[in-house]
Amino acid sequence: MRSIYKPILLFVAILSAQHISAQDCSQYFPYQQGTRIEMTQFDAKDKEQGKTTQEVIRFEESSGGFSATVKMQMEDKKGKEQFETELTLHCDQGVFKVDMDQYITPEMRESFQNMEFEIESRDLEIPLDLKVGQKLNDGMITLKASSGGMGMMNFTVNILNRKVEAKEKVVSPAGEFDCFKISYELETQMMVKIRTLAAEWISEGTGVVKSAEYSKSGKLKSYTLLTAIEQP
Repeated sequence: MRSIYKPILLFVAILSAQHISAQDCSQYFPYQQGTRIEMTQFDAKDKEQGKTTQEVIRFEESSGGFSATVKMQMEDKKGKEQFETELTLHCDQGVFKVDMDQYITPEMRESFQNMEFEIESRDLEIPLDLKVGQKLNDGMITLKASSGGMGMMNFTVNILNRKVEAKEKVVSPAGEFDCFKISYELETQMMVKIRTLAAEWISEGTGVVKSAEYSKSGKLKSYTLLTAIEQP
């Protein structure tokens, strides 16, 4: 299940950069083609566990906002590539949206190649006018796989109770940032239901600077930190 969790956590919002058109949607997105972002994952003891790089490879404006294609690569702590995929992100009428069904990795889809499967999802949304205390919409993805009419697997990921909790300063190798902290609950269900806590720190003009996963009791399990950003 963690193979789907990591992309969701990293892409709940790849945010920011300034732009005066596209209905101001780009306030929450690094719109320039060629922009590269590096995020590094750590365990609770600050030991590096891997890296994710994200590059904007296409950007198209529309009357209500934009759509952008992002190439994402993940590697483990030894530098070995785990997977590579492309995601399409949208902003329309001032609301940034992430299609949850895109976070089924190519490897997962390949494992279902001899099965019939269906995906149901509800997009995450991030409005431009974030405020402390603001509640955000939930996200959901459900995948059902079957073979010959017999159910083989059924799992669901819910992102629940999203809230703009505070404004905090975050220091990373890429700089010092003033951020909105968005907290939420992550619920996964496949045979058994598991619920953990998570948070993201989002900076206007930069994007997701930090994200973290906690146990139900609030103990830190892992975190991800912005370690480099390059813009053409």
